[in-house]
Amino acid sequence: MDYSDPIDSYTGTIGTLSFGHKKQITIGGEDCLSFYTFEGKMPHKPLVALEVWDMAPDNWPKILNDIYGDVYEDPVKWARKCVEEFKARAISIKLASTDPNGLGRSPEEAAQVVKKMVEAVDVPIIVYGTGNLEKDAEVMKKVAEASAESDIIIGPAQEDNYKAITATALGYKKKSLDRPR
Repeated sequence: MDYSDPIDSYTGTIGTLSFGHKKQITIGGEDCLSFYTFEGKMPHKPLVALEVWDMAPDNWPKILNDIYGDVYEDPVKWARKCVEEFKARAISIKLASTDPNGLGRSPEEAAQVVKKMVEAVDVPIIVYGTGNLEKDAEVMKKVAEASAESDIIIGPAQEDNYKAITATALGYKKKSLDRPR
């Protein structure tokens, strides 16, 4: 009895997305399940972005505090550390300080943090809000304005704020990111 591997074929492909302000990265393009290159093509390496917060997290595990504790108070230094020490190919900055149920920092303050980060690192940047629909829409507009010349991704675009986030992304030639479900 002969054996042949059960190989599936798929009719669709994942769209590609290129982004980055100094270094461009392209993701997507697969026509198979992730890492199933025996069934199809995976033309671009997966991208794992290291996460940076715009404030010191208060409940992270000790191991992360040991690694990042010296840069928690400065998100730009934190991003540089991720790029220089850990060879991050992308940075995802969470604007946790803008949460109105937390520090409630202004959109203008958040925008300045992102602008400084864009200037400081050469890898692509993903800017992520807190999930507060109204505040994220305000914050992403200011972030897009402050980084008008940079190709960054902003989000999350959620069911109740996607129009505002998408309008900002289109108006400032940014890409928007849907919230994972």
